[in-house]
Amino acid sequence: MPTPDTKRIVIFAHPEDPADLRDVLQRELGLNKIDAGISAHHAPGILPQPWAQDVAERAAKAISAAGLKAIAVAQSEIPDLTGSETSHHLRCLPSGLELCNYSGAVDRTWDWSELRLVSVGRVPLAEQRHYVTDTIAHANPVPPDEYLKGGAVHGFEAWLVFDEPRRILHCDSEHMNYEYLEERKVGSGTANFELLIAEIAVNAPQAFLTPATRKYLTRGPVLDYDFKDSAALREYTLTEYLLSREFRSPAAES
Repeated sequence: MPTPDTKRIVIFAHPEDPADLRDVLQRELGLNKIDAGISAHHAPGILPQPWAQDVAERAAKAISAAGLKAIAVAQSEIPDLTGSETSHHLRCLPSGLELCNYSGAVDRTWDWSELRLVSVGRVPLAEQRHYVTDTIAHANPVPPDEYLKGGAVHGFEAWLVFDEPRRILHCDSEHMNYEYLEERKVGSGTANFELLIAEIAVNAPQAFLTPATRKYLTRGPVLDYDFKDSAALREYTLTEYLLSREFRSPAAES
């Protein structure tokens, strides 16, 4: 269990040869070859085990020296996405982002300047659902949902991370109320979700958009924002959050 004097190791790049990273982890952390190899496959990402502060910091420096960006982070600095709030109703207004309850009443409004990170990905749905296909929002067209036919059914999830104080919202494209879109609302949850995320990005230019989110908004290849499951997207979001805080200026990404 993490304690106040332990840290987690975060690696921000994929090793060209996992065996090289495995060797560094063996040497710096005292792991056996098998455990070091398993840990190496978490890169890029957060290594699962907490370590004493000096051990974690030394290992992070050694990993960085080997050509991979890495840091040691206190557990308290890593957002708990598993305990985040799932939002079903948001409104994008000039004054800020409104979080609404099931009755439509506003529970909270965030100023756009408070939004730190936006992370979007395509994930498999837990159960089969029906879609309205070939529906296009003329102001902001999205590709038809043809890739949903025949194989696994997918949807989209988003994580919105706010700072000071930290608050996290989780959104599922198939369980959102899009009433604020009014006449722009169409019959496709996929299209409505893209409109929502695009408006969030425009209203919060200082927020860091993950690489997958940028590909999603620019309609890049689906594989660039496709994740094997929600847990993989969650892990990716955590890594990108820490990377944006440690190495990047969010404003530079606007």
